[in-house]
Amino acid sequence: MNSTSRTYTSEEAKDAFLGLPESDQIVLKTVHQAEAEALNTVMNTRANVIMEDGGIKVPESITGVIDRGTHLEVDGWKISKENLGEPTLPKGEIEINAKKASRTAPQAWSKEIDGKTLWFYNYEGAKKEIEHRGEYYPTRDELLQMVNSVPWNCIEKAKALNIPLAGFRNAGNGEFDGEGVVVHLWSSSPNGDDIAQCVYFLQDFGSADGSWSDRGHGFFARSFLDNKRV
Repeated sequence: MNSTSRTYTSEEAKDAFLGLPESDQIVLKTVHQAEAEALNTVMNTRANVIMEDGGIKVPESITGVIDRGTHLEVDGWKISKENLGEPTLPKGEIEINAKKASRTAPQAWSKEIDGKTLWFYNYEGAKKEIEHRGEYYPTRDELLQMVNSVPWNCIEKAKALNIPLAGFRNAGNGEFDGEGVVVHLWSSSPNGDDIAQCVYFLQDFGSADGSWSDRGHGFFARSFLDNKRV
C-alpha cells in the first residue's frame, strides 16, 4: 500500500470510512491508542487509521486523492485544490454578477453558501479564466475519468475532491437551483455554438456523469495544472 496520506478531521474520516466495503478492512495502527480504538469502533475496523495531532491520516489507496499542499493529485492528474474562485481576469474582460446570462461573453457570479463565497462561471468565463491562469481546461472525458477514479458514490467523490453540492445558476431565469442536490463542472469540450459539455454529480448517483448544457449556465470549473499525467 502507498503510504502517502491525506489529513482528515475526525468527522470527515467517519463519514468517509463508513462507506468502505468489507474488503477494505486492514489492521488499525495508531499513536493515540485510546482515541483510535474508539474511532475504530465507529468505523467497524474498516480502515488503517493513524491518529496524529490535527486530524486523522489515511492511506492514499483508500481516498484516491492525494493532497500535495499546493494541489491535489487524482488518478495521476495534478488538479487545483478548489474550484475557480474570484476571477483574476483584468477588469472589463469578464462580467461579474450580470443579470442576463451570455453564451459568448465571459461571465462569473458569486454566491454565499455556508459562510463562504463561491463562484460560478459560464462556459466562456471558465475558459478565459483558466487560460489567464496558465492552467489546463480539461475535456469532458478527462474530467469523467478523473472524478470517477475516486471510490464511493457521488457525495463521497465530491467530498474527497472538495466540490460542494452547491447547485448552479440557471441561464434562463437567473436563479440558483439545486443546492445540496447537484453540482456541475464545465469541461473544455464544446458541442456546437450554444451548448458545451459538462460533468455533474447528483446526490443519489453512484458515479458522476457527463451531459450537454447551455453555455450561459453558471457552473463550477476545476482546472488541471497541465495536460499531462504525473
